[in-house]
Amino acid sequence: FPTYVQTINYDQFTVNARDGSVFNVDPTLSFKVKDGQSPLIFKKYRKDIEEITRTTLYNYIRDAFRIEFNKYTTDSIISNREKFEFAIQTNMGALLNKEGFTLEQMTSGISYPETITQAINAKNAAVQQAMRVENELKIAQAEALKLMILAESEAHANKLRKLSLNQLLIQQQFIDKWDGK
Repeated sequence: FPTYVQTINYDQFTVNARDGSVFNVDPTLSFKVKDGQSPLIFKKYRKDIEEITRTTLYNYIRDAFRIEFNKYTTDSIISNREKFEFAIQTNMGALLNKEGFTLEQMTSGISYPETITQAINAKNAAVQQAMRVENELKIAQAEALKLMILAESEAHANKLRKLSLNQLLIQQQFIDKWDGK
């Protein structure tokens, strides 16, 4: 049995979340045979490492995903993806350790159902639209405030002009503009 780190990219398979949503999983597993465990692994399985990897470890990884997916709803998988994947990796590591292997790395390659992807995209679009409308509202409020300040300024200027206008001032303006005709 080779004792160096081996990596296998398993074929994609589907698993169901607790609420019935179907997820695609495309896992990659990096592992190695623990030092001194080769005879025990061979004695237990009576197969070479390639066949153990293709069959037994594949079944282990499918079960690990199935068991963990059944604990979560779709929403909780999306909101707690890091915790969810850590739990799968921890469980898979413990299982491999018991069988004489060391888990080096595992990636899940989880892809969400199309309906979930569409819902997430729609939500993101709605949030962006709301932000755009909010910005437009702020601009409209600022423009309205600007117009109101200009109108108040004009009204105040008119009030000052009105106070300063009297009969003598008006007569003086007539005299200044009169050309003698």
